Amino acid sequence: MLLNMTRTMKIAFLVLVASASWLIAQDLDPSGLDSADKAAQDAEKKVDEAEKASDGAVTAPAATDRAAGSSAPAATADSQVGNLYNDGKNTYATSQAKFELTATDNISNLDYIEFKINETQSFSVYGHPFSLEKEGPHKITYRSVDRVGNREEDNIFNVIIDNTGPYMNFALNKAPIIIDGKRYLAPGTKLEIRATDNYSGVKSVEYSTNGSDWQPYKDGIVLDKPGAAQLKYRAIDNLGNKSENLSGFSTSSPGQGASPEDLAVINSLYVENTPPVVMITPAKRWINVDGKKYAMRDNSYLVEAQDAESGVANIFVKVDGAAEWQIYSGKLVFQTEGPHSIEAKASDKVGNESQPVRVDFIVDDNPPKSTIRPVGGATVEKPAEPAAAPAN
Repeated sequence: MLLNMTRTMKIAFLVLVASASWLIAQDLDPSGLDSADKAAQDAEKKVDEAEKASDGAVTAPAATDRAAGSSAPAATADSQVGNLYNDGKNTYATSQAKFELTATDNISNLDYIEFKINETQSFSVYGHPFSLEKEGPHKITYRSVDRVGNREEDNIFNVIIDNTGPYMNFALNKAPIIIDGKRYLAPGTKLEIRATDNYSGVKSVEYSTNGSDWQPYKDGIVLDKPGAAQLKYRAIDNLGNKSENLSGFSTSSPGQGASPEDLAVINSLYVENTPPVVMITPAKRWINVDGKKYAMRDNSYLVEAQDAESGVANIFVKVDGAAEWQIYSGKLVFQTEGPHSIEAKASDKVGNESQPVRVDFIVDDNPPKSTIRPVGGATVEKPAEPAAAPAN
């Protein structure tokens, strides 16, 4: 009942104003009666709209003194709180931003301001600052009306609501190598962080590796610390919306969203950058003479490699200064006498390659030649031969 009384009083007040306008108009124009009736009907309609828009709680704009003139009131739309960003083309805001409508009139005073959001709504009487919850582009149409019914032309304020931080994705230029359930990063693997934002755009991207301080992302990241790769990353858009450690994973192009499998990949990357250890071992030990290694023709040479992480993939050898590396297939034997060399290197299953190991030696296949001669004591002369008997 109290609400109805309040409504009746509001309508009565507005009708009184309209009637006074009519009395003045009678001295000027016989058609004033029709104008007064219309003003009273409009007043009642606007009170109905205001009560509907604010559940019966209508806050009437405060009246202010106006200078003489005849223009309709001018309304403006301002953001009161929340983040705003303009890229020179579009205005962006979060749902925390509130929009306030104000108007001035320099003659008969402001009656009301009305507005609508997008084209699907009808005009409502403005009562207090409002916000927009739904993400995406919005069109706010607003206008004001003065006490004698002058209606302002529609004003348009376009704004794009953005409440979501950037979508983050990282890509590797080489696919991880899965060994015994571990995802190893191949040497030289470059990790690229990609961030996109549907509306206001990406402002900054930062990352941290293995507990290091946050640093701005500029180009690809090379993870070179052995062990599990601890990667953190975050991005902020131009409205301050943040994304942190949410991403997709790809070896070629950005994915469409982070899945449990994506996050499992991120958290299980493993860096292994230690190459295998290579050894060249003769079946029979070398004989060192004056700093040189010697071996016999029938000796054989075993080339081995060890890798404690991903395991050995291949062993390569070069014999006697050959130009090309060959895959090692078994023990090496040298059949010719003289100087020889063996070079060897190995790669692991991740792709780490060891430095070449080289050994130089001499095959000696000739036995020594021995001589003997008597030594010591006096040398006895050979007795002279007896003279031959004369011939008869």
